[in-house]
Amino acid sequence: MSIVISDQPYANWLAESLGYLENQNIRKLVLVGIDETHHEVVTGYFECTVSDKAGVAAAIQADALFDTVLANADRIVRQAEEMAEDDNTEE
Repeated sequence: MSIVISDQPYANWLAESLGYLENQNIRKLVLVGIDETHHEVVTGYFECTVSDKAGVAAAIQADALFDTVLANADRIVRQAEEMAEDDNTEE
């Protein structure tokens, strides 16, 4: 099967990602896409075990948590500073 992706907005990203994977010792793959029209997540797996899928899920959750922390970094720092000030005034 031949698929032309050059007109897709993700074409360059996908080509670069596949190039990176080619230089790694990749033997298993996961493909995840989001259908924005129907709000469905579409997944595909190549040679993945249940534990591989769990590991991938954990990695995606960690990425999401990291992005959440970055998006709220100023608020987190402010809160930490306020907590430190409160601790100093209680002593």
